[in-house]
Amino acid sequence: MPRTSLLLFFLISSIASSFAQDLKKDSLRLKLKHVYSEIDSIFNTTDTLLAVDLIDDFLNPKILKDTSKLLIRVGYNSNISAINQTLGIKQLGVSPGIAYYHSSGLYADISSYWSKQFLPPVYLTVFSAGYMKVISPNYLFNLEYSYFLYPQNGQDSPPSYTHSFSLANQFDFKPIQFKLDYYYYFGTQSAHRVLPSIGLTLEKKNWKRIQRASFQPSFGVMIGTESTQNFVPLQLTPQQVLDRIKNGQSLYKTETITVFGLMNYSFNFPLNVRFSKWTFLLSYTYNIPKSLPDEELSLTNTGYLSASVVRYINLK
Repeated sequence: MPRTSLLLFFLISSIASSFAQDLKKDSLRLKLKHVYSEIDSIFNTTDTLLAVDLIDDFLNPKILKDTSKLLIRVGYNSNISAINQTLGIKQLGVSPGIAYYHSSGLYADISSYWSKQFLPPVYLTVFSAGYMKVISPNYLFNLEYSYFLYPQNGQDSPPSYTHSFSLANQFDFKPIQFKLDYYYYFGTQSAHRVLPSIGLTLEKKNWKRIQRASFQPSFGVMIGTESTQNFVPLQLTPQQVLDRIKNGQSLYKTETITVFGLMNYSFNFPLNVRFSKWTFLLSYTYNIPKSLPDEELSLTNTGYLSASVVRYINLK
């Protein structure tokens, strides 16, 4: 074989090897990113601890007049997953939480998320503080700041988002509700999320021992931004290629770009039942995630159950 052909063969083989190594590293990054996208899905398709029990009360201000509350919750979520692998019934995810609501509208909330699928099992704790306000009988808004505390597990890729600000808007024209929520996530990177949704409330009050039972199916979409990385070949001479391979250097560079687009469709079917000072929530959610332009994630549709038991204590 001519010397030129040998050199060309060696260069092609070396480039393929280097590219495979880069892909392996990037695959790990994408897998970790998928884990965080699952967490993002959980937050953006289920109600928060306070929203489960207080939204309806807020739209009836007489109920909350001069009343502060302490809420204690234990939740279950079957969507706690890793690397696109939905958990079975034995691999459940649990999220205990406690919140304090003041009659002025200010509140604070701490929630933790536990699953055997992660190491350590308590893979996320969320600290939140916010303010709820009724502007009219048909409109409520909620401002909130959250801090996401992830355990130190020695992973090369740290969480991209550790803080968020959000503004939630609910327009109630019984039995129809419209919601328009905005989230700004920031940390080592930043991202924006906009979540419009429409829902229907079917309810029954004061039936036997049940104070209130409601079924609130809804449909929503998530639109937002995300940072993605693309491989770009370096402009090198054959000798430079050999030198970089010899020194274990990559033949590609990564470019980070921010893309905007549709990220998810969500169908939610929650059943909420209140007995005196207890609230029970059972919900089924079906997500249809969408990849953003130039995003190299392989996403699949997921359906999952979530349940919460909330005990609230009236405070003077």
